[in-house]
Amino acid sequence: MPLNATAFEKKELRRKILNTRRKISPFSRQVASKKILDTLTHLSRLRKASRVHCYVGQPDEPDTLPILEWLLKQEIQLAVPCVDSQNPELQHSQLSSIESLEKGNFGILDVPSNQRIDVDLTELELVLIPGIAFDLSGGRLGYGRGYYDRFLEKTGAFRIGVCFGAQMVDQVPMESHDKRMQALVSEQGYLEIER
Repeated sequence: MPLNATAFEKKELRRKILNTRRKISPFSRQVASKKILDTLTHLSRLRKASRVHCYVGQPDEPDTLPILEWLLKQEIQLAVPCVDSQNPELQHSQLSSIESLEKGNFGILDVPSNQRIDVDLTELELVLIPGIAFDLSGGRLGYGRGYYDRFLEKTGAFRIGVCFGAQMVDQVPMESHDKRMQALVSEQGYLEIER
């Protein structure tokens, strides 16, 4: 399939699923986020990890603040992404307290640049990853800037896509640079993807 056709498919799917996700009521989002938290906190793969990277959810994404708090209470070394609008690469920082998060670029909570603590990406064991759409073969559609695809090139960590069930589609259009998830978690449960 020509690149322009794939890019068009991605753009249309992004628009459709973002619209669907924005229509999820705050109450439904809260209930689903709690189910995702419950699933993750019982996941042995996460409980055994000593170094985890987790995104900080935007208002219409699954709420990850309770996940971050749980990870910190477990004394798991926690890293979060940080976005600098001038840098095409996702930045990262260790997180020792939820209180150190401030609204940054794109309105996303992250660690202010003057307070960031470097993270060795090669030592990460598990990454919880946001997205707009996912499919059962691990396909992921992100926001279109390629931040996570470039980041995932630098780590061998186990990749778990985090989403609402409404974000699951039959097939995500994929290109050669797109990274697949190794598992998915939503309010409907947890699924490891066989290769």
